[in-house]
Amino acid sequence: MAFGRQDNKSNDGADMKIIKFTTMVQEVDHYLLSSSGRTGGVFIFGKYKVYYSQILKRYNADQFIAVMENIFNPGKSGPVDLIDEMAVIQTFKEMKNKPDKKFTEYYRLIFWLLFAAAVNDEIYNNELPSIADLAYCLEFNEKMMGDWCVVVDYLLSGNHLDENTNLPLESPEGRSFFLHK
Repeated sequence: MAFGRQDNKSNDGADMKIIKFTTMVQEVDHYLLSSSGRTGGVFIFGKYKVYYSQILKRYNADQFIAVMENIFNPGKSGPVDLIDEMAVIQTFKEMKNKPDKKFTEYYRLIFWLLFAAAVNDEIYNNELPSIADLAYCLEFNEKMMGDWCVVVDYLLSGNHLDENTNLPLESPEGRSFFLHK
């Protein structure tokens, strides 16, 4: 079943779409984490979780974004706090020097931000430049961004990621992170 941008109008299949979407998000994140040897939980870890959760909180009236917020930020609700984006970027740069992370957290962060932008028009229209800026600060290049977008499109078209997935990803980072090759 393909997902896409939704207008929040209810219909007969809305509950089933939400269930399928929830399952898909959990399965994809579990798969992405497995490439780093971690399999416990689907939460966004680290100090930069604030950046991601703030975007989700701003747009959680959308049923699909609310699902993502509940998965990645369980039990958290309340007003959106202002955050110091430069402090978040500095934290990313500090963590980048830790070889055990192997950039998995950065890759996940950008992936789920692009995913949220793909399922919600407001995030796409209002946040995409910030997401691109953050990716640039995290040293994503054009090929990497292209690969991340290809995978988002692939998943939202109803496909699944696994070791046998054959996507034409151009960057070594994309092939490693998404295809585990």
